[in-house]
Amino acid sequence: MTLKKVYLALMAFLLMVAFSPPRYVATFENLVYDQFIYYTAPNEPDPRIVIVGIDQKSLDQYGRWPWPRDVMASLVAKLSGFGVKVTVMDVVFSSKADTEVTELLDNLDSEMAKKGIKENSPEFYGEFQKLKKSFARDEVLARAMATAGNVVTGFVFHGKEEEEYSKERDDRFLPIIKPFRIKLIQRSADNRTANIRSDVYGVNPNIPIIQNAGATTGFMNAAPDADGVIRFHPIIKNYKGDLYPALALSAANLYLNAVGDTRVVFSGDTLGGVTVGGRFMPLNEFGFIFIRYLGADSTFTVTSAADVMNKPVDDTVFKEKLKGKIAIIGATATQLYDLRSSPLGHTAGVEIQANVISNLLTGSAISKAGWQKIYDVVLVFIIGTFLYYILQRVSIFVGIIVFIALFAGLLAFNFWMFASLSLWLNSVTPALTILLCYITITVSHYLEEQESRRYIKDAFGRYLSPTVINRLIENPDLLKLGGQRKIMTAFFSDVAGFTSISEQLNPTELVTLLNEYLSEMTNIILSLEGTVDKYEGDAIIAFWGAPMDIKNHAELCVEAAVKMQRKLVEMRADWRKTGQLELFVRMGINTGEMVVGNMGSKQRMDYTMMGDSVNLAARLEGVNKYYGTYTMISEFTHELVKDKFLCLELDSVRVEGKKKAIRLYEVIESKEKSTDAQRKLTDGFSTALSAFRKREFEQAKILFQALDGQAPEKSTAIKLYLSRTDELIKTPPSPDWDHTYNMAK
Repeated sequence: MTLKKVYLALMAFLLMVAFSPPRYVATFENLVYDQFIYYTAPNEPDPRIVIVGIDQKSLDQYGRWPWPRDVMASLVAKLSGFGVKVTVMDVVFSSKADTEVTELLDNLDSEMAKKGIKENSPEFYGEFQKLKKSFARDEVLARAMATAGNVVTGFVFHGKEEEEYSKERDDRFLPIIKPFRIKLIQRSADNRTANIRSDVYGVNPNIPIIQNAGATTGFMNAAPDADGVIRFHPIIKNYKGDLYPALALSAANLYLNAVGDTRVVFSGDTLGGVTVGGRFMPLNEFGFIFIRYLGADSTFTVTSAADVMNKPVDDTVFKEKLKGKIAIIGATATQLYDLRSSPLGHTAGVEIQANVISNLLTGSAISKAGWQKIYDVVLVFIIGTFLYYILQRVSIFVGIIVFIALFAGLLAFNFWMFASLSLWLNSVTPALTILLCYITITVSHYLEEQESRRYIKDAFGRYLSPTVINRLIENPDLLKLGGQRKIMTAFFSDVAGFTSISEQLNPTELVTLLNEYLSEMTNIILSLEGTVDKYEGDAIIAFWGAPMDIKNHAELCVEAAVKMQRKLVEMRADWRKTGQLELFVRMGINTGEMVVGNMGSKQRMDYTMMGDSVNLAARLEGVNKYYGTYTMISEFTHELVKDKFLCLELDSVRVEGKKKAIRLYEVIESKEKSTDAQRKLTDGFSTALSAFRKREFEQAKILFQALDGQAPEKSTAIKLYLSRTDELIKTPPSPDWDHTYNMAK
């Protein structure tokens, strides 16, 4: 499957994830939210909010929780006396207090009335009424709340899973909270019934006397995520078709003197938000805000309930601490902890309420825009398209930089939007797009590179050294169809008398012998960074200097020829021992400008060389026979290797079609391994050749004759010059004679 098809499938998947994120995406998104909260939390309390804590000190003084209603009444009255503007009850009084005692006293009162004690013993009956009244603690609390006129009570909605809910309870409890519903609902003209989806199936309110005594009320329900962390909070809920405010919303609006002005706004069938003191607060479609926590546990100012009860109302220092504030009464003692989890750790439930109230007052709650889903889809498409066109056109290093920059830029932008504009943009799906698109394209490039490597190894593994192959793998462009002009060294070799040898062997013996010879010679070529162009029967064609540039290509080629001749000496010794035919090989080498590259078609190509310099190397291989030599090089190669190899100058010849003469040399041995006899031979031949070229033909003849006895292996070349001297002595050359002969065909 091509990259394009894989990428299209990936993009389709990512676009679906962006449009409808699965749970695992939401889970990771929540973790990003937690980090954003951690780094943006000011860790400073809202000075308008104070938590009145039911702490250990308070429990030690007033007994175990819950306290009697008259104690709570005293606390409410004291807070009012200190000038608290709003008192928030983070507690529900869902049942009457001292029920058994009050029922007993009511029964006694009824019996006294029947027996006429009220009339007969009015003094006793009056004392009894005082006793009875002292146990009416619900009324005491209700009177204190009504007198204060600033108390926000809390109630709890429950879901379908709570079996205590019943029709009878609903009929009883609904009238208690219905007066506190939000009455101002702004809907579009085309959708008068717009509402939010309800997850509420029942209610657990305060008893009527307390519920009605409060200035306002609100539900206390929290909304933890699947991992138990409270990141968002419901601000309004739909119950039986009516919308009810959260405790925090009621508290904020009471503080801002806007309880009756609370208005919920719908746009079409979508919830827009709610007003808080006249300021619009956006909500999501479920009526939630995302909480911007001010800090970890105990960020808000906490005042012990015992201190509130013990201090006189004329204590100016303490009064200054509470005057004009929102006081939230809630449990802070360890054993009473209404323990909740926030993005910043565990905290008391009353701290959650304090954070939500602060968010509503400041308008700093985090929101998600209604266009978020469309934004995510468009962003994923843009990122995917951008990476597809960029990553295929840059190096791996630049691709990594693009990946890091895009990833970091996304998080930085989303963090800025979160911190500055209180807008939570999704990070996980775009980040997942960046990651998966980068991996897909990078892996595709890797697989293509591996395929290219395999191709190069398969195509050239038999002809190039591992070093050269590795260089080609690093730069595959060298193998594109086409050629280039380069200064290189070409090598041609051929087995002397191969036709005769092949006639003496059956096909199996011939192939075995030839494979053994070609394998050994090829190993030497490859070990010295040569490139095998091709095999033509017993012939080997190779070159040095391509596909990779090699500065000392001439030296390496000549060194390979010398090593091949040495290896042939060893192989002939082994062949003699086994009675096999021996192989002698002629080699021709030339250095010059050549055209090298992939020649052929797109379907099939050969990496080869061509040009006059190549043809000369091929001619030199054949000319060896004329001089009785086995390794011949041109003057162009000799000029580059003369310092490292002992060479014997053979002749000055004119190639057909060329005017300028070329000097020919035989490679004897490397200077490092050459013998005295070899050096003496080359010196003697050079002296004789010099005399010949100076027209001292008699002297040249004597010198060549002397060499003939000393070096029988050079008899062919010596006899050639003896024949030339005899002819020139007999018929002296013209004055313009330049001692140059035409190259033998």
